[in-house]
Amino acid sequence: MSVDLIKHIKLGFNFATSMVDPEQDFLPYWGIVYDGKNSLVHGRIDNCDPPFCWMEIILLNRKLTGTRQAEEVEKGLRKWCQTDFHPDGLRYPSHKSGSKHVYCFLHGLAYVLDAMVSWYELTKENWVKTKIDSMIAGLRRIASEANFYADLTQEEDLYGGGLYFPFNNYVPEKIWDPNKYSQINCYELASSGTFILPLTRYYEITGDEKAKEFAEGLTKYILTQSYLYGFDGRFIGHFHRNMWSIVGILKYAHLVNNEEYFQRARQIYQFAEGLGSNFGWFPEMVALKDPSLEYCETCCIYDMIYGALVLAQAGSDEHWDRVSRYTKNHLLKSQFQNTSMIEDHNLAEKLLGGFSGWTQVNDYFTRDGKIFICGCCSWHGIKALHYIWEAITQRTNNSTYINLLLDKEDNDVIIRTSLPEKGQIEIELKHPAELYLRIPIWARNDLVAKYNGRIVSPEWKESYLRFKDVKLGDKIQVNFSVPEYREKVKISGREFLVEWLGDMVMQIEPKGKFLPLY
Repeated sequence: MSVDLIKHIKLGFNFATSMVDPEQDFLPYWGIVYDGKNSLVHGRIDNCDPPFCWMEIILLNRKLTGTRQAEEVEKGLRKWCQTDFHPDGLRYPSHKSGSKHVYCFLHGLAYVLDAMVSWYELTKENWVKTKIDSMIAGLRRIASEANFYADLTQEEDLYGGGLYFPFNNYVPEKIWDPNKYSQINCYELASSGTFILPLTRYYEITGDEKAKEFAEGLTKYILTQSYLYGFDGRFIGHFHRNMWSIVGILKYAHLVNNEEYFQRARQIYQFAEGLGSNFGWFPEMVALKDPSLEYCETCCIYDMIYGALVLAQAGSDEHWDRVSRYTKNHLLKSQFQNTSMIEDHNLAEKLLGGFSGWTQVNDYFTRDGKIFICGCCSWHGIKALHYIWEAITQRTNNSTYINLLLDKEDNDVIIRTSLPEKGQIEIELKHPAELYLRIPIWARNDLVAKYNGRIVSPEWKESYLRFKDVKLGDKIQVNFSVPEYREKVKISGREFLVEWLGDMVMQIEPKGKFLPLY
C-alpha cells in the first residue's frame, strides 16, 4: 500500500495527452462538471492557459520517465502555444474556443507564465525565453504604480508604493477601463500576486533582474497596500488566488533573504493552515458562505504543499511532515483514478489522472452527485507530484538527504518503504556518500537502525539520522513503530472522526453519500 508517485505521475500524463481534441489540432478540453449525461464541449478557457499547462505536464513527464509517447499531441499543443501573442508581449486568446470578446485574462496569463518558465527550465528553447521576456515587459508596462501620498504636494511616497493590476482583464491597446469585463475588488486585486511565483522562479533560473524587480513591486503592494490581509494574517475570498500569491512571496522572500516579507507571508500561511485539515483538505472560498457548504480545489492543496516545501527548505522542519500528510492523503485522493464512476468509458479514460475541482471532506462527488474535473486543478495536482518527487531527496556535495518517507529510485538512491502497514524503510545508495535520513516526529519511537544487517546507533543531527561513509552497495534499514489512533476534528464547520495509521488516513466518519474518499 506504499505510495507510488510514479504511478500517479503517469496517470497525470494520461490526462494531459487524452483531454485534447484531435479534430482541432489537439486543443485541450479544460474540464467537465459531469452529471451522468453530459460530454466534453469546448469553452472560452480551453485556448487560454491549458495548452501551456498541458505542455508543462508532458515535458515534466518526459524528463522523469523518458517516454516519447504522444508526440503528435505535443506537436499540436506547441502550435496552440505560439498563437495569439500580441506585439505588446501579452496573449489574447482568440475566439476559436467560444469567446465573443478578445482580451487578456491576467489570472490565466499567470498560469501561462508559470508553465512557460518550467518549459524554458526543462528545454532551454530560445523562443520560449523570448516570449517570457516579452510577456514580463508587457505586464510591467500595464501594471499600475501604487503611489499614495498623505499630502498631494509631497513627492515622497510615504506608504511604500508597489505594483498591481487594478482589473483582471485587459483590453489590447487600451487603458484600464472599469466598464470592460471586470470590476475592482479583493478577488481581482489578489490576481496581482499570482505573478510573483513565476517571476521569482524565472529570476532564480536566469538571474533576470527585471523579473526580480517586478516580483518585488508586486510583493510590496500585496503586503503593504492591498488591504487583502489583516494584522493577524486573516483573509477572505478565493483561497487559491490568495495563497498562490502568498507562497510566491514566501519563495521570493526566502530567495532574496527578506525576513520581513518572509515572516508576514508565513503568518498568512499559518492562518490558511487553520482553515482546512491536517490531511490536506482546504476550502475553495473563505468566509463568503456557510463553511459547511465548501468544497476543496486541488489548487488549494498545491498551494499548501508548495508553501510547506518552501518553509521546510527554509528550516521549518515540521513542514516536511505536513508535505507528507497532504500528499499521501487528500492530494492523491483528489486524483481521478476510478473509471467506474463514469458510465461513458471513453470519457472516463480521458479524465483518468486528472484532479478534482470540488471534493468534499469525505466524498469525491459534490452534494448533488456531480464530478468536477478541471484543468487548473489537474495541472496543479500533477505539478505538485513532480515537486514532491524532487523534494524526497537532496544531494549536496558528498551528502545525500532523504526528507520524506516515500518510495523513490533515481540516479542517486533506491528507497523502499513498507508504510503504512509496517514501519520500515530500506535504502541503498548508488554512489558513496554521507546519508542523512529524516525521521518524522510520529516515527521516532522504538527506532532500530541496521547497517548491512548489523544494528547500529547513528547519531542524530536535528531530525535526521546520520550514517557516515555509506559505500556503494551498502544497505541501510530503519524500523519503527507506526502509531494508530483516532481524533475528533472540526473541518469547515463540521465534525469528523479521523482514523490514522502513521501519517495516512485510513477512515473518516461520517462517510460521503456517493463515493467516500476514506
